[in-house]
Amino acid sequence: MATAKLSGAGVVASLCFCLLLAAGGKPVAAAADGDDRFERTVFELVNSTIRGNSTVKGDPRVGPALIRLLFHDCWVNGCDGSVLLDETPADGARTEKAAAKSVGLGGFDLIDRIKAELAASGDSAASCADILAFAARDAATVLSGGRIRYAVARGRGDGVASSAAAADAALPSPAPPAASPTSRRASQPEGSARPTSPRSPAPTRSASPTRPPSRAA
Repeated sequence: MATAKLSGAGVVASLCFCLLLAAGGKPVAAAADGDDRFERTVFELVNSTIRGNSTVKGDPRVGPALIRLLFHDCWVNGCDGSVLLDETPADGARTEKAAAKSVGLGGFDLIDRIKAELAASGDSAASCADILAFAARDAATVLSGGRIRYAVARGRGDGVASSAAAADAALPSPAPPAASPTSRRASQPEGSARPTSPRSPAPTRSASPTRPPSRAA
């Protein structure tokens, strides 16, 4: 089966689609209820991990990692947290996390920390799929300085099926495709100068003296 290739713009559009899919398709300008313990816990841990605080040094790389992690989760069989599985309960097969196209995925430790913090506060029923959806939303909020904020509903169940083969078949490659010489020429702006190979300067020749035409006697 042929795998569809996405352009850079297509990948960005897909990321936006997955964020909206995880949110239930309801982008809003106002912040969600800050009194909710679940949301507050997720946001505080995401914010402190990215920006740091008096005791923890921030790591801005975690924000994009969470957004990419949500993209990988939603792109393969929906937003069910299956990308977080180390092994499948049924057969122990290689999961999405182990897929070749999942190389470089991060944010797993933070999801585990949020899960443990919620369990300690009495919310042991929180699904990992919900935690990831909220964490990615909050990462976008922190990275944008509060300009990106949308409502996210809870209620996702955690999937128990996860396949590395399915992830490799569905996801775009993490590396951009190599451009052929033809595509490079086509992408060059019209009228722009094209590089030419250096040439040796033409030899300089001295001009021979000219003689006036002879006249017949």
